[in-house]
Amino acid sequence: MSSFSISSGHHTLYGTKDNLVDQDFNWHCYNNFNNHQKKGNNMSQCDVTEAGVPLNSPAFLSWRKLQLSRAKLKASSKTSALLSGFAMVAMVEMQISKESKVPEGMLIAFAVCTTLLVAVHMLALMISTCILPNIDAVCNLHSVSLVHEAPHERLHWYIETAWAFSTLLGLLLFLAEIAILCWVKFYDVSTYAAWSAIIMLIPVLVIFLAFAIHFYQSMVAHKYEVTVSGIRQLELLKEQIEAGDSIRRLEFIAWFNIKLYDNPMIVNHILWSDESKFTNNGIMNKQIHRYWDDTHPHWSRETNFQTVWGVNVWCGLVGGKLIGPFFYDGTLNGRRYLNFLTNELPRLLDDVSLDTRERIFFQQDGATAHNAIIVRRHLDQIFPNHWISTFGVIPWPVQSPDLTPLDFFLWGYLKTVVYADPSVNLQDLKNKIQAACDILSEEQIKVATLTEFLRRLESCLEHNGENFEQFIR
Repeated sequence: MSSFSISSGHHTLYGTKDNLVDQDFNWHCYNNFNNHQKKGNNMSQCDVTEAGVPLNSPAFLSWRKLQLSRAKLKASSKTSALLSGFAMVAMVEMQISKESKVPEGMLIAFAVCTTLLVAVHMLALMISTCILPNIDAVCNLHSVSLVHEAPHERLHWYIETAWAFSTLLGLLLFLAEIAILCWVKFYDVSTYAAWSAIIMLIPVLVIFLAFAIHFYQSMVAHKYEVTVSGIRQLELLKEQIEAGDSIRRLEFIAWFNIKLYDNPMIVNHILWSDESKFTNNGIMNKQIHRYWDDTHPHWSRETNFQTVWGVNVWCGLVGGKLIGPFFYDGTLNGRRYLNFLTNELPRLLDDVSLDTRERIFFQQDGATAHNAIIVRRHLDQIFPNHWISTFGVIPWPVQSPDLTPLDFFLWGYLKTVVYADPSVNLQDLKNKIQAACDILSEEQIKVATLTEFLRRLESCLEHNGENFEQFIR
C-alpha cells in the first residue's frame, strides 16, 4: 500500500491517502505550496510591491518619503519662481515721483517686504534647484533598491525649510506685498481706493491664516494618529510575540465557544475571506514536500518557465455559499482593498440572505492591506464589532492557515482543478477559475466551513493551541 507525507503537516479533508494521484493528493500539494508562500514566508502578493519589496520594509518607507520630498521640491520651485518674479517686476515697474504724498513709513515697508519676499523665495528656489536633480535622478530609475542613493533623508530639514518658506512664509509676505503695493500705487490718486484694497485683503488674509493653521494642525494630527497607531500595532505585536501563537489561538477558540453557546448558528454567519495568486505554470515547490511510494512514479509535467503570468483572486465562504471569485491586478494595498470593500463586496453579497448579511462576522488574515488604518475604520462602520482580523475588534491568531477554510480547503481545491490543464492565456485562466468555483457544491463548502472547521478547533484545543494537523489524519 502506498503512503505519503507532506512536511508542512497538512492533512486531507476528502478522499483516501492510498492514492498518490487522486484529487485529494494534488489538492494538498498545491495547498501546502500556497500556504508556504503566503503564510510561512510572509511574502504574499498582498504584502509586497510589484517589484517584490515588502510594503512595510524600511526601503519602501524611505521610497515613499523620497516621492513626497520630490513633490514638495517641485511645488516649492514653481511657487517661488512665480512669486519672486512678480515681486521683482512690481518693484521695477513701480514709479514714484518726488512729489508723491505716500508716507515714508509705507515706502520703507514696501522696500522691506519686497526684499524679504524675493529673498525668502530665492532661498526656497535655490534649495529646490540644488536638491531636486539628485532626487529626480533616483526617482526616474523606478527602483526601490536604489533609494539609499537619494539625499532626501540627510537633507530632510532643507527640504522642509524650502517647503515652509515657499508655502507659508512666502505666501504671507506675498499678501502683505499686495496690500502695500495697492496703498503705494493708489495713495496719490485716491486714498479711498488704497483703503478699499486694504479692506478687501483683510478677509483674504484671515482665510489664508485660518486655512494654514487648520492644514498644519490636520497634518500634525494625522501624523500623530499614524504614529500612535504604529505604536499600538507594535505593542500588540510585542504582546503576541510574548504570548506565543498558541495563546492567541486558544483565546480565539475561547471567544468562538462562547459565541457558539449563545448562537449555535454562528458558524454559518462567518464570512471567511482571503486572496491568492494563480499563475500559468502552477508549479509545486518540491523543496517543501516529500513523497513516498512503493514504486518510482517518474511523474513529470511540461511547463514554460520563460513567461510567467497570473491573476490575483479574492474569494469568500459564508453559509454554504462561495462569494466571488473577484479578480484584481497589481499589488493589493490599503486603498485598493478599501475600494473593494466599498464598491465590490456589497455587490458580491447580493445573493446572500438579508438575515445572514445582518449577522455576518467578516474574517480576514493579517496581510498588510487588511491592517491599513483606512480599512480598519471602514470595517468598524460596516461590520461594527463583527470583524475578525489581526488588529480587529476580534483578534485573529497569526500563522493560522490550518483554521481558515480557504487555506485548508478552497485554494487547494481550486488550484487542483485549474492546474489540471495548462492555461493558454490570462482569460483562459480566469475562465477556469470561474468554472472551478461554479462546480463547487454547497455540501462541500458546508463540510469545510462547519464540520471540518469545528473538528480542527477541537483538535487545536486538545493540543493547547499548537500545530495539530499531523494528528487529524
